[in-house]
Amino acid sequence: MKSKKIIIYLFTAVLIIVAYIYIITNKSSDMDRGLYLNGEKILVENHIITEEDDYFLNLQILTELDVIDAFNDKQSGYIQIYYNYNLYEINYNEKSNTFTKRDDKIYINTNYLQGKTDYNIELYDNGNYIFIDSIKTKGSTVNSTEIRKDRYVTAGIIAKPEGNTEVIIYKLHNQWALVRQGRNLGYVYLEDIKINSQEITKRINSIKTNQNMVVAWDLFNKKYDTVENYVYYEGLDVVAPTWHSLDEEVVFKDWYLEEYYNYYKTRNVDVWGVFNNSFDRDLTGYYLRDRDRRKSVVENIIKISKKYKYDGINLDFENLHYEDRDYLTAFIKELYIEAKRNKFVFSVDITAVSKSENWSLIYDRYEINKYSDYLALMAYDATTSPEQGIGPIASLVWVEEAVKELKDITASNNIILGVPFYTRLWEISETEDGLYRDSTALRISSAEKFINDNEIPIIYDTKAKQNYGEKKIGSTTYKIWIEDEISLGYRIDLVNEYNLKGIAIWALDYSTDELWNKIHEKNQN
Repeated sequence: MKSKKIIIYLFTAVLIIVAYIYIITNKSSDMDRGLYLNGEKILVENHIITEEDDYFLNLQILTELDVIDAFNDKQSGYIQIYYNYNLYEINYNEKSNTFTKRDDKIYINTNYLQGKTDYNIELYDNGNYIFIDSIKTKGSTVNSTEIRKDRYVTAGIIAKPEGNTEVIIYKLHNQWALVRQGRNLGYVYLEDIKINSQEITKRINSIKTNQNMVVAWDLFNKKYDTVENYVYYEGLDVVAPTWHSLDEEVVFKDWYLEEYYNYYKTRNVDVWGVFNNSFDRDLTGYYLRDRDRRKSVVENIIKISKKYKYDGINLDFENLHYEDRDYLTAFIKELYIEAKRNKFVFSVDITAVSKSENWSLIYDRYEINKYSDYLALMAYDATTSPEQGIGPIASLVWVEEAVKELKDITASNNIILGVPFYTRLWEISETEDGLYRDSTALRISSAEKFINDNEIPIIYDTKAKQNYGEKKIGSTTYKIWIEDEISLGYRIDLVNEYNLKGIAIWALDYSTDELWNKIHEKNQN
């Protein structure tokens, strides 16, 4: 009998405890204060400063969260914000209400940010609650409902909006939805809301548009004398002459030839002006690190391109100091904005990904991709010197891996695959001091002549997917991986397999009829 009473007492106590917990947890509960991005709290410090009626958000945090696309040009004392083909600048060495400084950190006025980002910024309770949203899904409550702190019925209640109250819908979790109504962020039963509008983003990665475009860079280091020296190959869509090189005195050297331009335009071939940095690290840094000099480079490129009526601008900046990486990215963004305003096609030449700082890591591919129409992947020079190892300049395996890595950050039909019309002849010589190794770049016709003149036997390298020749002549062994119709055919197959935009040939002057016949044959299939 006594044990029965104990059981009753225990059962009653449990009921009281459960009821007490339910009452406590269902009292109106306050949210955690702070910064929220698309409904998720961001654990950061020093994110906001309040000055009278103005609110300022930490520039570095906004940039790291990709809320704004900005560059802090400390060298020149400017903040640059890029949005919708416009460049906005703040000189933070001059007093302005657009920004404030605190402990060497820069904060941007939220009012100034309006219209300069795809995100919507809302502040509540004197900036204690900040909601930054790119979510475009809106809904409304069906009936009076409860917004709770978590996805269970005993979670604390944050708010009780009436029926037909508008909410932003962030995520769906089975029968629950993460929503926000004003400053109230939490979960409601899915059956208690209805979706009113939803923005759908269509991805175009698999769409083919004008596939198999053929671009050919044309190397200029002197002016041709007569139009008879020019060559047109059937299937050529764009010719890109290297007429303009960065120069300290005139900004860009100018090798433009009107006769050459007219020759290709009358054959319906577009002309893209190539602007390179003379592959001079110090000269490039001189221009890029200074805002005014950087602007002069942009202005000169646009001025020249308009003067000569180019169809496009091709940027070929290579071999930079790694410290200039962010300046290069800022320069590309500035140039792209002006190129689009003037309706030029804009392409940027980039290398395959590698650990080389000056050759590969200087390119912020993710950002450059957003500010270019095409990325021309220079998929060659995998090996250029004996120190890198003796091998092909562009084995098929290496090229395909380079394509895959770039394809991870951009739509396939934004990629133009660079293909080499040259190769390297490797020499390993026996000397008194040991082995001496060297390499010489040869255009295809020169390589063929060397092979034929020296009767070098040819075999097929199944790993590189190209023909290979080797022969010892005297005390020197020659090795050569041949770029010919076979290796070119495999490259064009990659273009088709990965839905790339087309190919870019380095260089037009290195062409042979056999290579162009292969291009025509592949593009007809």
